[in-house]
Amino acid sequence: MRMIIFASLALVALSLPAAAAEPIVSFDTDFQRERYDRMLEEYRCLKCQNQNLAGSNAALAGDLRREIREQILEGNDDKAIDDYLVARYGDFVRYSPRFGGANLVLWLGPVILLVVGLVAGVSMARRSQARRTPMPDQASITTARALLADKDA
Repeated sequence: MRMIIFASLALVALSLPAAAAEPIVSFDTDFQRERYDRMLEEYRCLKCQNQNLAGSNAALAGDLRREIREQILEGNDDKAIDDYLVARYGDFVRYSPRFGGANLVLWLGPVILLVVGLVAGVSMARRSQARRTPMPDQASITTARALLADKDA
């Protein structure tokens, strides 16, 4: 009796990973498959945050993969799918943010910081150069020596 219970539990335990796996994704054309694979690389898993949808095992990533697949099969173009995902999950779902709106800081921030740093560096160099004591010319040196010689005498 124990052997039967043990064997049953072993079969259930072995079948759990197979039940958790996603079904094999099929498409009508190779072009649809390529679009799907490319899009899974472009969008991030909102739970994992540092993984794209292709590499994430999270349930939310599976939902997003299914949504992308359904939209591709419905004939929606990449922009429509992108607009839907961004509208539903926000710009964070994209690995490369759009150029515009609140994301302008992400795109232009490094350039602005570089320009500010260069301007500050040049300004500091000019101020430092202006503070230096100028080197006396030969006539001033001769005059100073003569004055010192008169003082010593």
